[in-house]
Amino acid sequence: MKSLRYISTMALALFIISSAAAQDTDDWESWPTIDKWSIGLGYFMPDLNTQIVITDEDGNIGTGINFEQNLGLDDSKGTGLLFINWHFARRHALEYRYFQLNRSGAGESSVSIGIGDEIFDITLPIQSFFDITANEIAYAFSALIDDRKHLYLGIGLSVQDLALGIQGTASSPVPGDTISSNLAKTAPLPTLNIGFDYAFSDKWLFISRLGWLAVEVDFGEGEDLSGEIFNTNVGVQWNAFENVGFFLHYQAFSLDVDYLDNGALFAIDYEYKGPVLGVDIRF
Repeated sequence: MKSLRYISTMALALFIISSAAAQDTDDWESWPTIDKWSIGLGYFMPDLNTQIVITDEDGNIGTGINFEQNLGLDDSKGTGLLFINWHFARRHALEYRYFQLNRSGAGESSVSIGIGDEIFDITLPIQSFFDITANEIAYAFSALIDDRKHLYLGIGLSVQDLALGIQGTASSPVPGDTISSNLAKTAPLPTLNIGFDYAFSDKWLFISRLGWLAVEVDFGEGEDLSGEIFNTNVGVQWNAFENVGFFLHYQAFSLDVDYLDNGALFAIDYEYKGPVLGVDIRF
């Protein structure tokens, strides 16, 4: 009889514990601070600043070039953003972010541009372009989480596809020759991330996220890349409907990359920052 009572008591205790655990597991999916799945589409309106220095294999340092000030590229241009978040467990999530911005321009440079021995004269027409495609995937661990607060830490990988080029007519050493300088490179840059979200109510949330890291990558055979990446995002979100919300964020991104290829150095420093207005679909 004692054994039967013991077994019954244990069964009841296990039932209560499992029920409580199930309830706890299910509860987080309804919290305003967490969405199991969410897809965000935003329109980004950044101010842009792009600078490069090109050094040839002989160590001849070229002119520092600002694409917006010297080459006439737009210093502000809107583009789309994509966010996908999957909170696959209470404390674990995966994130994906996508961004693309292509710019090109034609005109006269405001400075004489030297690239090695060749010089683009200030009075001659120059064509230029600068394209960025960024794919970021990140893992996040929720260190503090409830129905009002969400603090998370994580690590990510931001893959930056960079393409830039300048083409014009040389004024020396062979005047009249068409010359160009181009760079196309994929820069895989890891980031350390921290974020904090706070729900003022079931419909209004404060959102913040910060990512940063400096890295050096040796590709071998005289080719290496070093860089520093900084990415921050701060704003508010309004969950207007059960599965649809709207957000207004301010996003700032900067990247400083030095790419060395057999003695030739391409130093790139660019940043874009501005508001993001978008819609968030949750399910």
